[in-house]
Amino acid sequence: MAAIYQTQLEQKVFDLLEKPVGSIGYAIVRVKIFQSGRSKTLQLMIEKADGENVIVDDCEKVSRHVSVILDVEDMTAAENWAANDPYAKAGLFASCELVQWNKVIG
Repeated sequence: MAAIYQTQLEQKVFDLLEKPVGSIGYAIVRVKIFQSGRSKTLQLMIEKADGENVIVDDCEKVSRHVSVILDVEDMTAAENWAANDPYAKAGLFASCELVQWNKVIG
């Protein structure tokens, strides 16, 4: 079954999450990103690979798994930004340290 997405960003999110979500026994049915001002909300619709009904515990499991993947993706973007920062390249900073924060879910 092909997932439903409408924008390039939604397709990028699907491409990033499809295999990891599949590896824990679920399939992504739909990816939707809602924007309100500066805030964005990601909505994933999932189904179980075995065809059973999805319950809240399944949503929690996928949410926690996806959250870790998206956090890693953000850290990679931050590291790329820091490595290409013209101010750092010009020697205006003695050092730059990126520290990943732990997200508390629940």
